[in-house]
Amino acid sequence: MPALTPVAAPYRSEPLSAEPHGHEDTRPHARRAFAANAPTASASREPAYHSVHVYGGRAALCFSADETRSGERTVRLEAATATAPKSYAWGEKVALQLTARELPQVLAVVAGYLPALKLSNHGEANDKGVSLQNQEGGKLFVSVWQGKNARAVPITPADVWPVFDLLLKQFLANSPHLTADAALASIRLLSQRYLAASQRGGAGND
Repeated sequence: MPALTPVAAPYRSEPLSAEPHGHEDTRPHARRAFAANAPTASASREPAYHSVHVYGGRAALCFSADETRSGERTVRLEAATATAPKSYAWGEKVALQLTARELPQVLAVVAGYLPALKLSNHGEANDKGVSLQNQEGGKLFVSVWQGKNARAVPITPADVWPVFDLLLKQFLANSPHLTADAALASIRLLSQRYLAASQRGGAGND
């Protein structure tokens, strides 16, 4: 089945969050430094910083909690090319922010409700995008690109779980009236509608 392209408004904005988080951010001293510079709970409603890193042989991904300019919780995705074993060029990363409408669609793929998804037209030049595809063996193949420059990482089932957890957390933050079970039920219903639309040839064009 071809990747589904959502019927959604063009990408609206780039994130307002701080600059990149490389693979070293997972170390204790990096987390302590972030906490020391973060605003207190009384000064901001921002949640504790949450990020998930996934490493491949040729590239690495960082999924992090973020917020749109309109105040909606979402996820920022950064991708860096490997320069050596366990070393990645985060300074030359490709970064994009999922819109609030894209967040549940990505969650649907990560949860296994949709087979694949392609999101494009991100960035000021509309040249950034991300695709996700469920593969045999439980792997999730994620590719992030800018222009013709793509960075791809196959995510193992064990690493898919923390990505799913982060996406669901952000989705629930936008819908506090929903329980986790109700949220997943709504995501499943959304997936069924996209699948039906794709079978009718009405899911849009790449």
